[in-house]
Amino acid sequence: MTRPFFSATRHGIPLLAAAMMGFTGWSIASKYRPREVAAPPIAAPSHPHDNDVAGAGMVEPASEVIALAIERGGVVTRVDVVAGDLVKAGQPLFSIDARNYQAAVAQDEASVTAAGAAIASIEQSMILQQDAIDQGGANLDSAEPQRTRALLDHARYAVLVRSASATRQRFESATADAEKASANVAAMKASLASARQQNEVLSA
Repeated sequence: MTRPFFSATRHGIPLLAAAMMGFTGWSIASKYRPREVAAPPIAAPSHPHDNDVAGAGMVEPASEVIALAIERGGVVTRVDVVAGDLVKAGQPLFSIDARNYQAAVAQDEASVTAAGAAIASIEQSMILQQDAIDQGGANLDSAEPQRTRALLDHARYAVLVRSASATRQRFESATADAEKASANVAAMKASLASARQQNEVLSA
């Protein structure tokens, strides 16, 4: 039995692969178009001098790059220098919007003014309180001898009423005077102590 000259397995698959490769090459070649070289829209920069050397780069300071920082942030309202300027120490470089800080300063100044008025009022109160202390001390100095005299009168009339040398009514009057003088001295001492305490509070 003789074999057939053409076999689908032996000859068909290689032929099909060759046909597909040919089709792929034809498809790529048909889509290829040569690139057209167009002139640039902007001409390249040229140098007018023939003997100069030029290069691209960044200009840096001789010492080091100095970073700028401020204590408080804000919006820059004005720039006082441009690139390439020579600046001196203390020269303003830019300005920050200071309206918020100005408002805070005005508020603080108003608080200082109010505090100054309060201090002046306290000082005036201290002066008046010291006058009250001085007056209370003077009144106490004059009231204590009166109490001493009233107590002596009360003791003397107590002896006289027992010996019938004075009336009972006079003794009772001397007793009332002594009690009144003692109460007056006690009230003045309490008032003087209160005034001194108030003065210490104002001083603090």
